[in-house]
Amino acid sequence: MIDTPETGDENASALGLSRNDVMLLSILIEAGMGALALIIGWLIAVPFHATIHLSPPNWVSLALGVGFGVAAAAVALLVQRLPLGFAKRLREKVDRIATEMLGECNVPDLIGISLLAGVGEELLFRGLIQQGLSQYGVSTPVVIVLVAVLFGLLHSLSIAYVVAAAIASVGLSVLYLYTGDLVSVMVCHAVYDLVLLLVAKWTSEEEGE
Repeated sequence: MIDTPETGDENASALGLSRNDVMLLSILIEAGMGALALIIGWLIAVPFHATIHLSPPNWVSLALGVGFGVAAAAVALLVQRLPLGFAKRLREKVDRIATEMLGECNVPDLIGISLLAGVGEELLFRGLIQQGLSQYGVSTPVVIVLVAVLFGLLHSLSIAYVVAAAIASVGLSVLYLYTGDLVSVMVCHAVYDLVLLLVAKWTSEEEGE
């Protein structure tokens, strides 16, 4: 396991964030984005809630979300192992997040963080922004590019990370267009994040032993 300094009853990460801090930040940021999207969507009459198919769920769309999430994560992991500067910087950034911010988090924590990111970010980017721009007459290719740029900037931990996030955003936008089901995109996003977080955490723990 990774050794980190202690603060109180819990270990603190290299950034000074305890497990409780990480979970609280995840709830505030990710849930905050989702709540903001719902409020703005209601105010400007973007009815993206109609694409949230929960009762009954669209099992085909959900299966596509899981499948594409796993496939995208596998591709991302392969890219990170390429002997290229871009791939090395991306891998270092992911490993640093796993070590400094998520070192204390267990598997249920990572599942919760991934679900919060999938729901909150997709309500904002695919639900409000993508559907809203389309509703107001912006062409589909332009919408996808604009959403990808904004999504990448949200993840501006490094240039490599911005590019990777923008590429992932394009895939999520296309999946949303294909399924018309925001839940499938939420699931895809959450599965993608979870696989990458689990692999990064387990790798950092093995290297720290």
